[in-house]
Amino acid sequence: DKDYPDDFAGGIRSATEDLLAQDYWLTYSGSWWNAALRVNQHQALEILAYDRPYERVPQLTWNAYLSDAAGFELTTTLDATRFKHVLGNRWYNNNDVEHFSDGDRFVVSQKIAYPLQGAGWFIKPQAELIGTWYSLDTPYSREFGETSISRTVPVFSVDSGLIFEKNMSLFGRDTVQTLEPRLFYAYIPERDQSEIPLFDTDVIDAGFAQLFNANEYAGWDRVGETNQVSAAVTTRFIDSETGLEWFKAGLGQRYYFNDQRTAIDGTRIRMDDSKGDLLATVGARLTRNINASAYAQYSYDRSKLERANAGVRWQPKPMSVMGLYYRYNRASYNDLLAGRYNRIQYNHDGYDEDKYIRQVDFSMQWPLSERWYILTRQNYSFDHGKFIESLVGFEHRADCWTVRAVAQRYTSGNDSRETNFYLQLELTGLGSIGSSPLE
Repeated sequence: DKDYPDDFAGGIRSATEDLLAQDYWLTYSGSWWNAALRVNQHQALEILAYDRPYERVPQLTWNAYLSDAAGFELTTTLDATRFKHVLGNRWYNNNDVEHFSDGDRFVVSQKIAYPLQGAGWFIKPQAELIGTWYSLDTPYSREFGETSISRTVPVFSVDSGLIFEKNMSLFGRDTVQTLEPRLFYAYIPERDQSEIPLFDTDVIDAGFAQLFNANEYAGWDRVGETNQVSAAVTTRFIDSETGLEWFKAGLGQRYYFNDQRTAIDGTRIRMDDSKGDLLATVGARLTRNINASAYAQYSYDRSKLERANAGVRWQPKPMSVMGLYYRYNRASYNDLLAGRYNRIQYNHDGYDEDKYIRQVDFSMQWPLSERWYILTRQNYSFDHGKFIESLVGFEHRADCWTVRAVAQRYTSGNDSRETNFYLQLELTGLGSIGSSPLE
């Protein structure tokens, strides 16, 4: 029943799920290592065959970590996986755009790091050697025709930072201000990966955490060529008496010394700019009850704001909270790099102007009386000119029981409107009956 998720889902995420996961796993952990055996399959609903991911049938992993081996950190990963796709061993169209090949993948990764740190500084050099072997049922590329492929690539990085502190008085309170510059260098040599299929790898979204990752891909099928340095600076204002962080701001950017990078299809492509996106974040505790935050990502390459989030949250007492947030997001460069442009129609500037996310989101939980509470969430899309989610609910708390009722209306993936009602009776100390509106 393909309508089952829409009719009985506990939220938008599961209501718009196109794949029903079937996961089986067995894990075992020791003091410094762990192992897992996993089978990952799925049942597809409203989804095209070429959009379905590979299944792992099965996957065996072994991980080990030593935090102090004569001052060194050692991390070992072994992974052996059998991948299978519904379109396995054939191209899904006549233009050879994409090929799905079933096969086995074996990965050996060994990291070694030597962290050094003092009261106001740290430096962590690290080296990793990644060996990957593939045994494919059919060649991934018609041009080369290889079924047995191997790739060994080293990854070098150095992470370093300083922490400066200054005692000061701010609005009559003793405050510590910090200044935390950080530099991260990474080098990965070029490797031809055009014969290697994409089993479970994708581009990592840009963000402050990604600034300090050597590889721009998540997964073992791609290791991005790079020679880069990331620079960031953070400042904080911390209350000396309570330890509360009243204010935090950060600025970061990546700089490339090479002019080519590894695309998601494994080939080399020319980079348009030697600078990565400029990232900025700020957060403030305006009062003890009001928090505000903002994040922005600006692309020099496209001279446009790629992403922005801003919001404020007020929580004066327990069970009383209001939040107002704004979200803006363009079709990202990672979509272009990942080859998803064949699913998205781009204009001459490289983007479909309709591929925006511009939304305002208001949520509130508030007491109406000693026993009655109201809950609401309103999510409005400026692109669609309508509310894409509206939720209103009530809660009544008695001495030994609680009843909750919620009505929710939202826009599903095919732009149709769905309405759900939830009712729950909770008997204190005994359990509950019905679907939980809190989830």
